[in-house]
Amino acid sequence: QVAVIQWWAYACKGYGLPEFALFAVPNGGARSKRTAGRLKAEGVRAGVYDLELPVACGKFHGLRVEMKSQVGRQTPAQQAFGAWAAAQGWRVEVAYSSEAAIGALKAYLTGRPWFARP
Repeated sequence: QVAVIQWWAYACKGYGLPEFALFAVPNGGARSKRTAGRLKAEGVRAGVYDLELPVACGKFHGLRVEMKSQVGRQTPAQQAFGAWAAAQGWRVEVAYSSEAAIGALKAYLTGRPWFARP
């Protein structure tokens, strides 16, 4: 995910977008019960995808990307979020590498199809 954000810092200008247009949603990671409780109270929600690009392109309102390792799998909450976001008019992608996430972003912003799903 870090590689995706680093790429975006350079690539965003080529798409006529500000750097802040792509951002991470800090929902994952190990944390204490106290911190988890505070974050939940602040609105952190299980299943929300890792990256958001709220830029309308074609028929979509924006792009949501869930980052996974090569062996990672979506949780039921992530599957539910992805289905809901797609029904709301968002393009959703699950990327199993930084290259796949970058490819999905490029395809989305240029209107090309993207078929990197395993």
